[in-house]
Amino acid sequence: MALTIALPLAFTSCSDDDDDNGGSSSSSSGVSIITTDDGNQYLLRNIGDIFTYVYDSNGRCVNIDGDFTITYNPCVISSLSNDDDYEYTINLTLNNSGYVTKMVSYYSYVDGKDSDTENSTTNFSYDSSGHLTKMETTTIENEIDNNISYQYTGNISSSFTWKNGDLTKVETSEDYSDNGEKSTCTDTYTYEYGNIENKYQQYLLAF
Repeated sequence: MALTIALPLAFTSCSDDDDDNGGSSSSSSGVSIITTDDGNQYLLRNIGDIFTYVYDSNGRCVNIDGDFTITYNPCVISSLSNDDDYEYTINLTLNNSGYVTKMVSYYSYVDGKDSDTENSTTNFSYDSSGHLTKMETTTIENEIDNNISYQYTGNISSSFTWKNGDLTKVETSEDYSDNGEKSTCTDTYTYEYGNIENKYQQYLLAF
C-alpha cells in the first residue's frame, strides 16, 4: 500500500525499552523535518494533493490524509473504512534509538462472500551507525474471489551494503508459493553517486 512511502514519522520521539540492535543515532529530527537554505526547519505538511500530515504538540505525526491514525507507546498505525469493509493495522517495535526493529501488519477486506486477509512480519537490522543492513519479511495471504480460494506465502530477504555513509548495493532474494506454485527469484542493485549535494535528502526516480 501507499502508506509505506507516505510515513514521515519522527520515531525517535516514541522509543520503547527494546534493545538497541544498532542504530546509535540520537537525533530526534525524523524525515518529516525539512531544513531550508536559510537554516529554518519545517514539518512536512503535505505532498502535493496526495498526502496531508497532522502532528501533535510533540511534533509527532498522528494522522495521514484523514485515513490513517497513529498512536504511540506502543506505536500503532491503523485504518478502518467508513463502511467497515476493510481494516489495516501496523504494529511497530522500536529500539532505544527510535529505529523500527519489527513491523507486524494485518490487512482484512470483506465484500459479501469475497474476502482477502494478509498477515506480514518484517524484522530490521542496523549497523552501529544506524544504517539499515538487513530486512526479512514473511507474508501469508488468503483470498476468496467468486467462491474460489487462493493462498500466497512468501519470504523476502534484503541486505544493504554501505560505504562512507552511502548505500552502494542492495541484494534481495524471494521464495514464495502462489496458490501452490513455488518460485524463487533474486535481484542485485548497485548505486553510484555524483558530486552534487542532495540538500533536502530527496529520492528522485529517473525514468
